[in-house]
Amino acid sequence: PTSVPALAVPPGAGQVATMVFLGWILGRLIRRPTESGGTERAVKGAFSGDASEASMAREQLFGKISRVYDLLNDLLSLGLHRLWKRRAVRMANVPKGGHALDVCCGSGDLTRLLASAVGPNGKATGLDFARPMLQYAHTKTRPKSKSGRIQWLKGDAMALPFGNNQFDGVTVGYGLRNVNDPKQCLSELLRVAKPGSNVVVLDFNNAQNRFVRGFQFFCLEKIVVPVASLCGARAEYAYLRPSIERYPKGDELVAMAEEIGFKTARFLPVAGGLMGMLVATKPAPPQ
Repeated sequence: PTSVPALAVPPGAGQVATMVFLGWILGRLIRRPTESGGTERAVKGAFSGDASEASMAREQLFGKISRVYDLLNDLLSLGLHRLWKRRAVRMANVPKGGHALDVCCGSGDLTRLLASAVGPNGKATGLDFARPMLQYAHTKTRPKSKSGRIQWLKGDAMALPFGNNQFDGVTVGYGLRNVNDPKQCLSELLRVAKPGSNVVVLDFNNAQNRFVRGFQFFCLEKIVVPVASLCGARAEYAYLRPSIERYPKGDELVAMAEEIGFKTARFLPVAGGLMGMLVATKPAPPQ
């Protein structure tokens, strides 16, 4: 699934005050219980230890935050995550009438954008391993006459339940960073994509620039986690920094994509380098 983006620009005092105030209101509305040491341990378990146990812990983690996920996304990115996701769909370049796939779909933002891109004769499939997220995505989706049909499916990003060469474009929004094996996940995305189609991965950037990295971690520790705390979700968002530090850097993602068989791969900085986008193209069949 997709994780909460950090701020795209250095916030002013007024913006910080507004975010904290809105977070307080959100926390009062949600009225989630104060977190326990068990929650903290569960979050740590989602990114350490046995791979199968970590996978189950992550499913529980993202299922727990489904109720506040979208509100916190909007609050903590000032709504800019929507622009980044639209750009990701443009880079996927899915054709009208095609079939698009959104892996780790979370609450379904990218899935719905893909459905709009393929048009009424197309189809978009949103896949996630957290059933509460899928239920929430389904609940918030309204039929649109100019959009394609949407299918919601529970599944594993590292063992996709599809045949080879099925999709005209594939996206992953804030999900590759959270799988046990990013290389295996990319291999699966390559397998199910049609020859000549694009796979686009949008996520936090494990920045090499120390100034960008410093600002990114400042936002996470001083803004994202405190505001999430007001909603009773501190532990669930405190995992962001260690997950970014474990995530491959942009050039490493490009090398990984080319190694497993993508024809071309490039990494595009987003939001001044706080986010990043991998765009990889599957080789077309030989003539």
